[in-house]
Amino acid sequence: MELKRTSNIQDIQKQELTSDRYKKVTREKENKSPKRGKKNITFDCESSDTDEEVVYAESDNSPYINEEKTSITSKINDKIDQNFNFLQRELEIIKETNSKHDKRISAIEKHIRQRNVIFFGVQEGEKSYQELEGTVLQTIKDELKLECDRKELETVRRMGKYLKSKTNTKPTNPPPERLVTAGVVDDHPPNLKKYYISTFNLRSLANEARIAELEYAISQINWDIIGIAEARRLGYKIEDRGRYLLHGETKGENGVGFLVKKQNNTEVHDFIAISER
Repeated sequence: MELKRTSNIQDIQKQELTSDRYKKVTREKENKSPKRGKKNITFDCESSDTDEEVVYAESDNSPYINEEKTSITSKINDKIDQNFNFLQRELEIIKETNSKHDKRISAIEKHIRQRNVIFFGVQEGEKSYQELEGTVLQTIKDELKLECDRKELETVRRMGKYLKSKTNTKPTNPPPERLVTAGVVDDHPPNLKKYYISTFNLRSLANEARIAELEYAISQINWDIIGIAEARRLGYKIEDRGRYLLHGETKGENGVGFLVKKQNNTEVHDFIAISER
């Protein structure tokens, strides 16, 4: 009889495992009615010649479901908090904007109330700010019948441009300092001004009384140049009558004359008579 010696305990266990071809592993919970979310799993495994371990896995989804619920609730709360914070910031911005608008409206109303008196027809005779202020105070006292002190006036100024001589105005577009070609190349074209030209018939300008009558007649119309016909006036001369120039010429039986406003004197180059009339 031949005896075979085993080397160690592991060889003995291996021989015992190989003797049985099938091995059934059954694991069950002591509680036969499992709770919701838990499963009883039975494994029927066929053992092989090699040494393998069968691992039992039990499925329990309750903790995962609770964690998922907690995660969803947390996300919803975070989203609500985010939207609420955004609305709160927008509301604060709107309140701040309304406050600024209220302050600006109040300042504008105060500014309008402070500067709401305009006087028309005040003579331009002052030479300093103090004189203008005194004129305004006197106007308030005489016309409005109110007592007003200098301390109550914030500021006094004239509206518009002050002209020392309204009959001798300067052109707004001065001529260029260099010679340029007229037309498109000229950057300073001459001022376009309307001239009112009319005619007037009278019998004589032989004396000052007739000239006074003429001055009264032309004061009622708007004119720049007036052509005078049938003016019996001896000689040829140009007279400066203060506000206008009188140009007269006599060549035959009847005379011809012109009245030109003095402010247009620099723009008149010559008078050319076509006929005696």
